[in-house]
Amino acid sequence: MRTRIVKVILMIILGMSAVSCSLFDSNEWREAHRRSVEHGRTCYERANGSIYCKDTK
Repeated sequence: MRTRIVKVILMIILGMSAVSCSLFDSNEWREAHRRSVEHGRTCYERANGSIYCKDTK
């Protein structure tokens, strides 16, 4: 029973580290920004932290 809990915790940690590494990949963010410019979208961040986008084309 105890080894099962340890395995589950290790899998959760492994999954979270894989996701967090992809969130901080600057090349992916650069590519996403390039695609949004090509499609004619401009995004803004409000003071409260919410983000909204407008079509510019």
